[in-house]
Amino acid sequence: MSPRGIRVALAAMAMVLVGMAFWSVPADADEPPEPLWSADMTVTEYSSVSVGAATADLFSDVGGSGDLQVRWLWSYVTGRDLRLAFEADVPDAADYTLQVGDLSLEFPADSSGASSFKWNDVDVDWEDGQVIRVRIVRTADIDALPANTPDTGVPADSETLTSTPTQVLVANLGINVETGIMRTLNAARSGFAQAFTTGTNTGGYALDAVGIQVSSFPDASSVGDQLQVTLNSTATDGEPADAHCTLTDPSTFTAPGVIAFDAPTGESACPQLAAQTTYFVVIEWVNPNGTDAFALIPQTYPTEETAATEEDPGGADGWTIADNAYHLTVSSDTRTWTAYDETASFKIKVTGTVSQQTTETETEAETEAETETETETEAETETETESETETESETEPEPVPFTVSVTAAAPTTHNGTSEFTFDLDFSENLRLSYKTLKLQAFNVTGGSVQKAQRTDRPTNISWRITVKPDSTSDVTIELPATTDCDATGAICTDDDRKLSNRLEFTVSGPHQ
Repeated sequence: MSPRGIRVALAAMAMVLVGMAFWSVPADADEPPEPLWSADMTVTEYSSVSVGAATADLFSDVGGSGDLQVRWLWSYVTGRDLRLAFEADVPDAADYTLQVGDLSLEFPADSSGASSFKWNDVDVDWEDGQVIRVRIVRTADIDALPANTPDTGVPADSETLTSTPTQVLVANLGINVETGIMRTLNAARSGFAQAFTTGTNTGGYALDAVGIQVSSFPDASSVGDQLQVTLNSTATDGEPADAHCTLTDPSTFTAPGVIAFDAPTGESACPQLAAQTTYFVVIEWVNPNGTDAFALIPQTYPTEETAATEEDPGGADGWTIADNAYHLTVSSDTRTWTAYDETASFKIKVTGTVSQQTTETETEAETEAETETETETEAETETETESETETESETEPEPVPFTVSVTAAAPTTHNGTSEFTFDLDFSENLRLSYKTLKLQAFNVTGGSVQKAQRTDRPTNISWRITVKPDSTSDVTIELPATTDCDATGAICTDDDRKLSNRLEFTVSGPHQ
């Protein structure tokens, strides 16, 4: 074959190969499937019965091919159900599957178009601070996707117990209304009041806003001139007293929904909210025009012991909402507050920040003191090392005792309903989980341990314990010394040294 013929043949073969390569990959080939939504969830224990992520900021590394926005995901442990909510309705939810670590749950068949979901008979063993990979996928894509990453077990880096950004301090918006009671502001009842009690942070709290669940407005355009929302202190008889501050109306009123009333700034700013103090959110119809103002939706609490908790998960430590509400009547300039007979609360949400407990000056002084202490400790350590070297050959050293001490004491009294806390430091890492410490280690009379939280992650040395009274009686807390490392609730180190000392103290109930 001539050189020209060879070139023609080679060109023809190249065209054939190019054509084969072109047709071997269809132009409309599908991309590999991706999760619709995925994130790392930092687990938080909110009470003895609820654990998970109750706010969106506990989800990190969020991604996915869909436009889903997860609001919260948590487990009601004693009820054995798992609950998930989105910021908006999900039209095709019935085609999706939720994957939490190695747990895989298809969405209910009749759930398309909903924004919140519940799976029954689901057991989880999540630990406070654990980080778990969560994703939502199309059920049809599961076989084509790699397995979901199991939980990492990494403690949360973002947890702080002394200072937080703006957060939900307490709310009951997610608790279902059992009886559908509706209350309406009018000429006969011109105000409502809902009490809440702050938590145990000694630095107090700064108020950001109060949200109120509203059903309807007869005339939204006139509400701003007729409605006043204040934050009030509590009188000695337990009723609303003087206004702590007057909150700012929103620019627009839309119902149904949660209406936010912001805390004022500047000279009229709300004073700091004190720890373990009861305040009232007071909604008052200050300029009645003869028509109903709006209806509020209260929450009626279930009575069963295994029913849902009284507040939404995710609130600040120790915050609670009262189990009842008040209404106001005004006659001849006489204002009378009356408690409703029903055990029901108006639906509210209080947001704010947990204030710092120390000033910058104090912190600097503490740092200097710590530096001096470290210098002294180094010198002591050198002396001890020399001494140990001299005596090491003479005697075998005694095992160091394993002890516990209280670093932040519980209050001397309680009010019969609000939780209180105390802090413990063990001399070394203890060999048990937070669940065992919470449920089995303490002997409590007149109350129960609600939480056991590590305050110096990832060690098992420093803990904050939360206790809730059963009644107005005294609460006695005992942490016994350990005699047998194999016993239920035993507190031992990894090398089987037993807790050598015992703690016991009593928090008195309110005076009768």
